[in-house]
Amino acid sequence: MSAINSMFKGMDEGFGSASATHLDDLRKALSAGYQVSSQTGGGALRVQSLESSLKVLTNTEKNYVFWQDIEKKAAYSTVEEFNTLNQYGPDTGGFNFEGVLPEQDDTQYTRNVALTKFLGTTRSVSHPLTLVRPAHGEVIALENKNGILWILRRLESAFFYGNSTLMYNGAEGAEFNGLSQQIAATNVIDCLGNPLNEELIEEGANLVSVNYGTPTHLFLAKRAMADFGKTVFSKERFMPQQTTVNANGEVGYFIQSINTQSGIIGLRPDVFIQNTPVANLGAALSPNAPAAPLAVTAANIGGTSGNFFKDGAGAFQYGAALGNNYGESTVTVGNTITLTTAQLNNTIAVTVQNPSAIGAVLPQYISIYRTTAGGSVLYRIARTPVTTQTASANNTAFNDTDTVMANTSEAYLGEMSDQVIAFKQLAPLLKMDLAVVGPAFRWMILLYGVLILYAPAKWVKYINVGTSNAINQI
Repeated sequence: MSAINSMFKGMDEGFGSASATHLDDLRKALSAGYQVSSQTGGGALRVQSLESSLKVLTNTEKNYVFWQDIEKKAAYSTVEEFNTLNQYGPDTGGFNFEGVLPEQDDTQYTRNVALTKFLGTTRSVSHPLTLVRPAHGEVIALENKNGILWILRRLESAFFYGNSTLMYNGAEGAEFNGLSQQIAATNVIDCLGNPLNEELIEEGANLVSVNYGTPTHLFLAKRAMADFGKTVFSKERFMPQQTTVNANGEVGYFIQSINTQSGIIGLRPDVFIQNTPVANLGAALSPNAPAAPLAVTAANIGGTSGNFFKDGAGAFQYGAALGNNYGESTVTVGNTITLTTAQLNNTIAVTVQNPSAIGAVLPQYISIYRTTAGGSVLYRIARTPVTTQTASANNTAFNDTDTVMANTSEAYLGEMSDQVIAFKQLAPLLKMDLAVVGPAFRWMILLYGVLILYAPAKWVKYINVGTSNAINQI
């Protein structure tokens, strides 16, 4: 003991008589260290620090823009019927000579049907986990909230891209139809790969108004919103109340709405409206997704209905994946077709061959992928039902006329009133407990409903919304 004391004599005044080696040994012996696996020496005494606030890296409540704005109504059946008044009578006649009996006019009604769809997730928490002290609050409550946010995430995306036709043999699919499927085919504006601007929005607003609607909302991608802002900033226009520049040198302003000849339209950038998805070349995201196609073959079949002038001449590579309501397979890459300037009005037929072994997981639809002209990244440009579920059989060709351009987005403008659009709920968000068959609690979070667009002509769909050239896009 005396030897140790003499070695560290004078430590309170500095290094004392100990050597640097002795001090280094002492530091190593008592250091907590940074390795989580270090449970010896001072590391065994260390208390790990975990922040009590959970860092959320995915979507939160504020991201569900459409869900917050859509009118929710009660549904009372799995088959919801509703009547629409299409017109009061033909727009002819009406004026008569004196004493002449006016013609009889009949009001035109239509009965429509919408099928309730079922959205849900199963969550599970082990019993021991409910007994420990959690870092971020009560575990079951936290997982319940996570399940609700997952449901709303899938729902928000379906409001735009839901498609009930993605089933073999014309059967009804698991999804309801979103805006992209329900908006009238006559109300589609092709942006031809250009960003949205005031002129295009004015055209859409006018199209809604001539169909007796009042445009109130424009839902668009975050990227499209940023590009629209750039077109306005360059004109350096300010509202009357913006007569001075911020003294701190702040430039720009947040655009919340646009005043058109048909009324003021609120701008609603939504993170769930995205550019055409990029192909998944890795493993399928769900074990219940179908196997990947055996082969994908593209062929130029000529014709005059193609619109490849929107992309220009160049080499286009194709790919495809098989999907069902659980998800999509990995993408099988096909061959490349080169179009010359003289061939831009041609059609490309894409044939997808089923895998050699189908198994119990049947494909219900095909996702078609294509690159931009001369590009190397495959983007999904279409989804179409399979025409056969037989192993190794070829599905009927999808004829690509470049209706949808790769690496573009959609936008939706229309009247957001309950007379035009609503989400009808047979059951709002609810929790249903499952039987306890082990030391774990399991429950379902469910939502039953359907999006109904009562007046498809009072909404407009923009397709092929491009991005600014200010940044490089993959």
